[in-house]
Amino acid sequence: MFKSYKYKIVLSFLLILIPITIGTIGYLIVEDLTFIEAVYMSVITIATVGYGEVKPLTDAGRIFTIFLILTNLGLFAYAIGLITNIFIQNDFIEHYRKTE
Repeated sequence: MFKSYKYKIVLSFLLILIPITIGTIGYLIVEDLTFIEAVYMSVITIATVGYGEVKPLTDAGRIFTIFLILTNLGLFAYAIGLITNIFIQNDFIEHYRKTE
């Protein structure tokens, strides 16, 4: 049973980390941003925070951003749902109490 929780936790972090990595690489290539700017753009785009761009985007950058939003909005929501589900279930809390 606990392996199922580990699997969900690892999966949820991968579902967040992989799109951020792809977004960062994409912004590095398409927009020639610095690493920090590219990571920042990826995070605010995937999390749909809505802050402004660090630099004005080219048309290619806008198309990449649309692609990033559409492909990752569902993944991000699913990952957050997995994490939330784990901590809401009483089985996890009970297992944690027994291992202490």
